[in-house]
Amino acid sequence: GIFFVHGRRFNAFHVRFRDIARGGLRLVTPGSSEQLAMETARHYDECYDLAYAQQLKNKDIPEGGSKAVCLIDTTEMTPIGKNFAMRKCVKAFTDSLLDLIVDTEETRSDIVNPTELSEV
Repeated sequence: GIFFVHGRRFNAFHVRFRDIARGGLRLVTPGSSEQLAMETARHYDECYDLAYAQQLKNKDIPEGGSKAVCLIDTTEMTPIGKNFAMRKCVKAFTDSLLDLIVDTEETRSDIVNPTELSEV
């Protein structure tokens, strides 16, 4: 599965190779607008490559590999503001991902699912 979430000050991808997978979350916080542009260009590739490496690492266990990469725009922020933005973005990303994979009446009409297979 591949998920993309866009929120205030962040974009995030989550890639998993099996329905049940383990991996992790990586936060990327570029220090300048030039670095942000470079990270944006390679955002998906980095997430896919990290998830694939996790898949290879998990070859001897039932769980597949997965990884999430959250690219947060923290340019021109103080260290306190950067820390706050990182925490808020992780929470927003997690909430969004749960909205996408947990089937409820409230979210069902907003989900684009061409295969119509259940996520959980």
